[in-house]
Amino acid sequence: MAVTTDDDVTERVGQFEMRVCFGEPTPESEARWNRRADVLAAWLIELWERRQREIAERN
Repeated sequence: MAVTTDDDVTERVGQFEMRVCFGEPTPESEARWNRRADVLAAWLIELWERRQREIAERN
């Protein structure tokens, strides 16, 4: 994976040229990131709890 901090880097993919850059934060984008963080945290907690139950059942 290539990581760069140069905002003017354009990548060619087939016949397309692409450039990825950060947009200005908006209330909608902040809410979207917060929802993603909540969903990820809930998934990790569920996974951890499932593993804890499996360990408890084996003992």
